[in-house]
Amino acid sequence: MAFTETERSKIRIYTGRPLSPRRDIYGSSELGDVETAMDEVQANPDREAIVRAQLAVIAAIETEIAGVQGFLVMKKAEELTINENASNELRTNLTRECQFLAQMLGVKVHKSPTSTGWTGGSLPMG
Repeated sequence: MAFTETERSKIRIYTGRPLSPRRDIYGSSELGDVETAMDEVQANPDREAIVRAQLAVIAAIETEIAGVQGFLVMKKAEELTINENASNELRTNLTRECQFLAQMLGVKVHKSPTSTGWTGGSLPMG
């Protein structure tokens, strides 16, 4: 079964590519390699299932990050702060899992989903 357009968009986001699937713009560049990789993975049902599972892992981490953003921790009496350690650990995990996804596809992460200026996905940037 072929990747849905939503799955293809998520793969582009998680590997730091533009959302545009236009091969005439990105076809021969480093940014277009993910399009070819997705097509190749779809030809192998076992690889496709593994990539789909990895997309679920990454989506779960994104959900956790969104939840942590509003989680307050009491450091001292009457002082509440955001638990930055939990957020940083989740962002590290997200980066690692996105790199793993890229390895599965045989491409490099063009721009980390936790880098400043990242515009993909639903991650709140803090």
